[in-house]
Amino acid sequence: MNELKLCWNILPDVSRSFSLCIKLLPKPLDEEVMISYLIFRVIDTIEDSSAKLEYKKVLFDDLIEVLSSKDYNNNITLKSKKNLMKKLKDINRNINRAVLNLPQKKKHQIV
Repeated sequence: MNELKLCWNILPDVSRSFSLCIKLLPKPLDEEVMISYLIFRVIDTIEDSSAKLEYKKVLFDDLIEVLSSKDYNNNITLKSKKNLMKKLKDINRNINRAVLNLPQKKKHQIV
Protein backbone atom coordinates (compact mmCIF):
# COMPACT_ATOMS: atom_id res chain seq x y z
CA MET A 1 0.00 0.00 0.00
CA ASN A 2 1.45 3.38 -0.89
CA GLU A 3 1.99 6.21 1.57
CA LEU A 4 -0.92 8.35 0.40
CA LYS A 5 -3.33 5.45 0.69
CA LEU A 6 -2.08 4.76 4.22
CA CYS A 7 -2.55 8.43 5.10
CA TRP A 8 -6.08 8.37 3.65
CA ASN A 9 -6.80 5.27 5.76
CA ILE A 10 -5.54 7.01 8.92
CA LEU A 11 -7.55 10.18 8.32
CA PRO A 12 -11.04 8.89 9.33
CA ASP A 13 -9.58 7.54 12.59
CA VAL A 14 -8.31 11.02 13.37
CA SER A 15 -11.38 12.99 12.35
CA ARG A 16 -14.47 11.67 10.61
CA SER A 17 -15.92 15.10 9.80
CA PHE A 18 -12.72 16.57 8.35
CA SER A 19 -12.09 13.33 6.49
CA LEU A 20 -15.38 13.68 4.66
CA CYS A 21 -14.76 17.35 3.83
CA ILE A 22 -11.17 16.85 2.69
CA LYS A 23 -12.25 14.09 0.31
CA LEU A 24 -14.54 16.59 -1.45
CA LEU A 25 -11.63 18.88 -2.39
CA PRO A 26 -10.28 18.74 -5.95
CA LYS A 27 -7.03 16.89 -6.64
CA PRO A 28 -4.19 17.52 -5.77
CA LEU A 29 -5.47 19.95 -3.13
CA ASP A 30 -7.18 17.09 -1.30
CA GLU A 31 -3.88 15.28 -0.76
CA GLU A 32 -2.07 18.44 0.31
CA VAL A 33 -4.75 19.36 2.83
CA MET A 34 -4.93 15.78 4.10
CA ILE A 35 -1.17 15.64 4.70
CA SER A 36 -1.18 19.06 6.37
CA TYR A 37 -4.12 18.08 8.56
CA LEU A 38 -2.40 14.89 9.72
CA ILE A 39 0.76 16.83 10.58
CA PHE A 40 -1.31 19.29 12.62
CA ARG A 41 -3.06 16.43 14.40
CA VAL A 42 0.29 14.96 15.41
CA ILE A 43 1.33 18.38 16.74
CA ASP A 44 -1.96 18.74 18.59
CA THR A 45 -1.65 15.26 20.10
CA ILE A 46 1.80 16.08 21.46
CA GLU A 47 0.66 19.44 22.80
CA ASP A 48 -2.46 18.00 24.46
CA SER A 49 -0.55 15.15 26.08
CA SER A 50 0.10 15.18 29.81
CA ALA A 51 3.84 14.89 29.20
CA LYS A 52 6.14 17.37 30.89
CA LEU A 53 7.18 20.40 28.88
CA GLU A 54 10.77 19.13 28.54
CA TYR A 55 9.51 15.87 27.05
CA LYS A 56 7.13 17.69 24.69
CA LYS A 57 10.16 19.58 23.39
CA VAL A 58 11.85 16.23 22.71
CA LEU A 59 8.74 15.02 20.87
CA PHE A 60 8.58 18.18 18.77
CA ASP A 61 12.29 17.87 17.98
CA ASP A 62 11.66 14.28 16.88
CA LEU A 63 8.73 15.37 14.72
CA ILE A 64 10.86 18.02 13.04
CA GLU A 65 13.59 15.43 12.48
CA VAL A 66 11.14 13.00 10.91
CA LEU A 67 9.52 15.62 8.66
CA SER A 68 12.87 17.10 7.64
CA SER A 69 14.43 13.76 6.81
CA LYS A 70 15.17 12.98 3.20
CA ASP A 71 15.37 9.30 4.15
CA TYR A 72 12.29 7.53 2.77
CA ASN A 73 12.67 4.84 5.41
CA ASN A 74 13.18 7.33 8.24
CA ASN A 75 16.17 5.43 9.56
CA ILE A 76 16.75 8.06 12.18
CA THR A 77 17.14 7.76 15.91
CA LEU A 78 14.40 9.43 17.90
CA LYS A 79 15.03 10.56 21.46
CA SER A 80 11.51 9.97 22.71
CA LYS A 81 10.19 6.87 24.45
CA LYS A 82 9.13 4.03 22.16
CA ASN A 83 5.71 3.50 23.72
CA LEU A 84 4.51 7.07 23.31
CA MET A 85 6.00 7.72 19.87
CA LYS A 86 5.67 4.34 18.14
CA LYS A 87 2.29 5.03 16.55
CA LEU A 88 3.19 8.65 15.82
CA LYS A 89 6.44 7.51 14.21
CA ASP A 90 4.56 5.08 11.97
CA ILE A 91 2.08 7.79 11.02
CA ASN A 92 4.90 10.29 10.52
CA ARG A 93 6.79 7.87 8.28
CA ASN A 94 3.81 7.71 5.93
CA ILE A 95 3.19 11.45 6.14
CA ASN A 96 6.87 12.11 5.44
CA ARG A 97 6.90 9.82 2.41
CA ALA A 98 3.76 11.51 1.11
CA VAL A 99 5.34 14.96 1.65
CA LEU A 100 8.53 13.87 -0.14
CA ASN A 101 6.45 12.88 -3.17
CA LEU A 102 4.77 16.28 -3.46
CA PRO A 103 6.02 18.87 -5.95
CA GLN A 104 8.70 21.09 -4.35
CA LYS A 105 6.47 24.19 -4.34
CA LYS A 106 3.65 22.37 -2.52
CA LYS A 107 6.09 20.70 -0.12
CA HIS A 108 7.49 24.09 0.84
CA GLN A 109 3.98 25.46 1.48
CA ILE A 110 3.06 22.57 3.79
CA VAL A 111 6.28 22.08 5.73
